[in-house]
Amino acid sequence: MSIYTMEKLESICATAAEGAKRKDETMEVQVCLKGYDLKRDKKFDGSVVLPFQKRKNERVLVVGDRNLEEMAKEAGLPFVLYDDVAGKTKEKKTMKKKFAENYHAVITTNTFHKYFEIAFLNRKRTPFYIFDPNGGNLKKFHDEVLRTVKFKLRQTNVVSFPVGTLEMNPAEISQNIRTGLDFLFTLLKKGVQNIDTISLKTTQGKPLRLC
Repeated sequence: MSIYTMEKLESICATAAEGAKRKDETMEVQVCLKGYDLKRDKKFDGSVVLPFQKRKNERVLVVGDRNLEEMAKEAGLPFVLYDDVAGKTKEKKTMKKKFAENYHAVITTNTFHKYFEIAFLNRKRTPFYIFDPNGGNLKKFHDEVLRTVKFKLRQTNVVSFPVGTLEMNPAEISQNIRTGLDFLFTLLKKGVQNIDTISLKTTQGKPLRLC
């Protein structure tokens, strides 16, 4: 069952671009769900890689040990040591709060859980991406993170995700939207039947209804 067409997507993207004050604004898809009992139904959690980058300047922080620090330096990525953020002192909490405010995402390893309190950044909805340093290429992994969106049902029936900037052409943004929505439908218990409304919104613009 199709609830939108690529032609309609491209038309709405073009309309959003025409009315935007700045061309570097990020476009976001906002999906309102129906038929979900947030207290009883199983909450979904998944991610998908989009064809194109989802933000113009995605800020990603790498958190790890000395070995990962060298890889981050080679890739030209911002880095912080586990030991520098571990702990619950006022100073450490302030540091983590700044990370949550200044970065869109965090790249780390499985051992991260032993040193850092994920709960804090989760409350800020900062997504985490687990990197395997054994044979993995951090630069390629980071490039994939820039195109990855995560879907997680929380305490509201609204799910949103970024799909690009208005500097991109409508066809590229539309491909990102379609990839993200098609994957989201697979996570829903009744697929598109759980969709109430879908809107597109730029950073400073008004929502444009897709369906």
